[in-house]
Amino acid sequence: MGTEQRPRSIEELFAKSNEAAIMDAMSHDYTLTPEDAAKSEQVEDMTRLFLADPTIRISRGGTVWVSARRDDGIPTEKGGKKGLVERWNEYDSLPDARREIFEGVVIPYGIGGEERQLRIDAARLVSQNIIRLQSPHVTRNELAQMNQETMAELARLRYVTSTIPERQQVVDLMDRSTKPDSKDRVNTPAGRMEENAARVRIIGDMTVDDITYNKAKKRVNKFDAALDYMDAVAMDVVRRSDAVGELRVGTGAFDEEISRYLEEVNRLLSPSRGILIAQPYLTVATIARHDLFARGEADDIIKVGERAGLEVATKICRDSFVPYADLKDPDLQKQRVIEVGKKLRECVYKARRLRYTGDPKPPREKRKTKVELFWERVDNL
Repeated sequence: MGTEQRPRSIEELFAKSNEAAIMDAMSHDYTLTPEDAAKSEQVEDMTRLFLADPTIRISRGGTVWVSARRDDGIPTEKGGKKGLVERWNEYDSLPDARREIFEGVVIPYGIGGEERQLRIDAARLVSQNIIRLQSPHVTRNELAQMNQETMAELARLRYVTSTIPERQQVVDLMDRSTKPDSKDRVNTPAGRMEENAARVRIIGDMTVDDITYNKAKKRVNKFDAALDYMDAVAMDVVRRSDAVGELRVGTGAFDEEISRYLEEVNRLLSPSRGILIAQPYLTVATIARHDLFARGEADDIIKVGERAGLEVATKICRDSFVPYADLKDPDLQKQRVIEVGKKLRECVYKARRLRYTGDPKPPREKRKTKVELFWERVDNL
């Protein structure tokens, strides 16, 4: 039996579903309007993180661009296409995009989240109003007090200040239902019907929140899949570097392994393979390729600068740099390979911290007090 082949790019992770997803995307029933035409044009030249998903793009410098779409607010004619406005948000790295979407959308709209609780409180408010309006003996003063309490609660629930048309309609309906009508009558059947209509819109709002949550959760799952895959590729290079570092210089095994190592690492870190294409992996992969495969030519700084930035390029592309191919001492070759493995290992640990905590640096160990050190020495006696 042959061994299972690793996908050669991020796009191949979901290769089985790509064709169906592309066909589904082509048959959408909406029109898309860019919020910023210049950004949308810029995004067209970027690489898709997943072939079937045009809403996540990776720039040449490794930053992540994610599309956010909202209703344009224009009424749709019968049989017409719904209008959506597309805005592109840029993130410094893939772990940053994953963490910010998880903390900014998935948690608030999930069970126990702030946004979900606001919708639950709004549904509870309209249900209480409907029960109170069922009483035939609601006085004008009681209705005025109910209107004041309702508007105050809707302000707390952020319905009053919302720009979403459906939420504005909820405010208007609940305001009219708790005020006298045009003939100065209170608690009319029409008012109770408006309260029921508000409840229908709040339920619809909760449904939209569920859709928002599910889409964000799927997007986070995609980020996790891509990050896990990039981690695996980077750690593959780390393990190969460690294996070379454990071999004794001057043996046939070392010469054979170093040749195989360079061939495989060149394949894994190659930009054309589309694997380590996002930050923070892209910068470290670019530095590693420079350490192992740069020839010390004048255009090296341009190649590095396009992907890792000018600051990194000027730091590593110096006259004092000795290309790997010019290293005649096997010990120096071995040391260069070990350093590449260390850089990639640190990058993986940094990406994992960014994914969950947002802090690229490891936590500092708490220093022990003199009393703690004293009792530790006593225990060790």
